[in-house]
Amino acid sequence: MEDDRTLSDKLSGRFRHPEDAGARSISIGRLLRAPGPPGRIAALQIPEAPAGIVSIVNRDIPGSTRISIGGQNLPVLASRNLLWSGQPVLAAAGPDAAELDEWLNSIRVDFAENGEADDPDVAEPQAKSEFHMEKGDIGSGFSRAFQVVEETFSIPSEPVQGESRHLSCIRDGGSYVIHADTEWPGILRRTVARVLKVDRSNIRIRPYRSQPTAGNAVWEPAMNACLAALLSRAARKSVRLSLSPGEIADFAPRTPDVEYLIRGAIDGEGRVLALDISFSLTTGRYFPLESEYLDRMVMGLFNIYPCRNYRINGTIYRKNHQPSAHGPTLGFGTGMLMGEMFAARVAEHSLTPPGTWRRESFPVNGQFFGPGLALPRDFPLPDILGKTIGISDFERKHASYEQTRLGRNSLKTASPVNRGIGLSCGWFGNGFIASSRELSSASVSITLDMESVLTINLPVHSAGAPMRRAWALTAGEILGMDPSAIRFPAELPDSGNDPGPSILGRNAAVYTKLIEQCCNDLAKRRFRDALPITVSRSRRRSTRAPWNPEEFEGAAFETLSWGAAVVEMEVSASRGLPRPTRIWMTIDGGSLLMKDHARSAVEASVEKALNRTLGNRRASAAPLVDIQFHGDISRRTSRDVSTMPYLLIPAACVQAYRQATGKDISALPIIRANVEPGECG
Repeated sequence: MEDDRTLSDKLSGRFRHPEDAGARSISIGRLLRAPGPPGRIAALQIPEAPAGIVSIVNRDIPGSTRISIGGQNLPVLASRNLLWSGQPVLAAAGPDAAELDEWLNSIRVDFAENGEADDPDVAEPQAKSEFHMEKGDIGSGFSRAFQVVEETFSIPSEPVQGESRHLSCIRDGGSYVIHADTEWPGILRRTVARVLKVDRSNIRIRPYRSQPTAGNAVWEPAMNACLAALLSRAARKSVRLSLSPGEIADFAPRTPDVEYLIRGAIDGEGRVLALDISFSLTTGRYFPLESEYLDRMVMGLFNIYPCRNYRINGTIYRKNHQPSAHGPTLGFGTGMLMGEMFAARVAEHSLTPPGTWRRESFPVNGQFFGPGLALPRDFPLPDILGKTIGISDFERKHASYEQTRLGRNSLKTASPVNRGIGLSCGWFGNGFIASSRELSSASVSITLDMESVLTINLPVHSAGAPMRRAWALTAGEILGMDPSAIRFPAELPDSGNDPGPSILGRNAAVYTKLIEQCCNDLAKRRFRDALPITVSRSRRRSTRAPWNPEEFEGAAFETLSWGAAVVEMEVSASRGLPRPTRIWMTIDGGSLLMKDHARSAVEASVEKALNRTLGNRRASAAPLVDIQFHGDISRRTSRDVSTMPYLLIPAACVQAYRQATGKDISALPIIRANVEPGECG
């Protein structure tokens, strides 16, 4: 493996990736995955291992044989039952990778295909479950409808990308230091401690963010951390667990497969009177955070548009596949794509320009939005939408492209390129929907030592250098210190606090506020109390507008991000290949701590969202992207901005493609195989 660390990294002991940790004598860890389909394991024939190789199976685990994460209990290693194809049945470690792989290939696994589960103490998830939610009187709404509008769409599963496939467990006496690329370091400490049957204080976590998140499976780093720690315990030395390229290609966690159907009762003015929604969700054998995913998906289906009469029926199918990944938006993106496609369809059938229909359908102050969420007093979306429509010249272009589409059949010479433009708007909730027993309050602890060095401890994933610089500047300004004298430990603090995964806890404002409070308190005590001085602050989720999960009403999130996007697209008439040419986005991220970094994060997300939407088949020329930040003034709460492209770009692209080609497309990615015959509408 090529070592890309700088000389400074090597001399200082800093690690850029999990695989950098450990000396050359570290053992190599490998997994043996069952070669066949799910069934009962009849026999596991393990030959004698060469000197230096250790192995573990399910019965060798000293503590819990399952990890509890996101409401699911996943087996660390297969026992008598193989639950999904490729499930690990054995883990091994040794000094030489080639010798280790050769020995693993000599192990034989015999199993009875489709064998019955024979462990009565283990409750496995049902293969099928139902979801139902209903409010108001949809019968009355449909009886009063001027028209009924339908929209269908499907979003296939896809493997997650971007995570590191290496994890190191450094043994330090009776302690274990886990070096892992993870969005949820707190769950690693908890699960490893339970599996090893040791106190949490013996488990230290060094989290990394080697790649920007692109839809991680929060369970996978926890599972691999447990396996690496078990091997380290058995070998009595440090272990680096590495997945082979074949494992990465064949067993990468995948996002769920989703299919939607929305029927809406619409009055003569284009208002939505009632919604009848059905969906099917196909997941792996387990789906950690499934409940959170479903709730966010439902919110996305409504987007910002209020509706008091609705019925939602869903079916969740669980296949014998690898446990599912949550995706970069944890359900918001799939639901919001469908919600915005339905909004575009209603505007079309109501003979109303897309921007006008959205503006007229927005909630007003004092009204709820979506299925019953509390509308914040600071509701910037009308201004954001108007700004995005203005800078993109959307209304004129949309009308022009629509006239071209309608008159295309009368042209004597067909154009080699057709053009279209699409619009979308939406929101994103920062943090968990509701309190979870797995999580604790957000907390910050700072210590000023005898050398006048300030250490800031946060129980969150690696925030990245730009955010740390912003926090260091904030603390330095309050305390009158040089920011270079402020340290952020690489390891997770020993406090035991677990604020959850970053996909749910992206609220930099909370930690910024806590750092400010700690620094202000320290400033008062700095020249009064003896050094070292430690100050801690914590904050639980606000309960000023409580969330009612049964009625789906109230304030589900502490902060909301808002945005709108327009995508202009060219589609080749001969090949049907889409090429986005211009993208305009306006995002309200509150007060931005690092504006340049925020812009870079949004641009990276735009690229990933386009690849997801177009199936990595778009033309090589990148579109021009115009990113505007709305309301970037002091005293406004900071919010997530990097998620918004995943929510807005797909719907705008699909609408642009539909207008450019005059064809309906009801599935992602945008490829000819998913284009339906006939005209749109």
